[in-house]
Amino acid sequence: MMNVDCRKVWNQSKDKLPPHQRMMTETLFKAARSYDICWICGDKEQLFSVIVENDDGEAIAGIICLDCLVIQKNKGTIFVENNPIDR
Repeated sequence: MMNVDCRKVWNQSKDKLPPHQRMMTETLFKAARSYDICWICGDKEQLFSVIVENDDGEAIAGIICLDCLVIQKNKGTIFVENNPIDR
């Protein structure tokens, strides 16, 4: 398990995300009043620090929960890295 500054990860990654994903995630942050959530569903439990490559081969870091990690893997998303976050 690793400690992660989720806000720092967001600030480093947000410009690399598609606009619709960025807007959705920012809405989740506002609702949760926290950056320590899954960027896909807003869950606060069982978070993972992940790295994926976009279509251009650029590595993008993110924070997602275990459920979303499994769903994305089942959809074919390839994670370069996925490590549980210690909370």
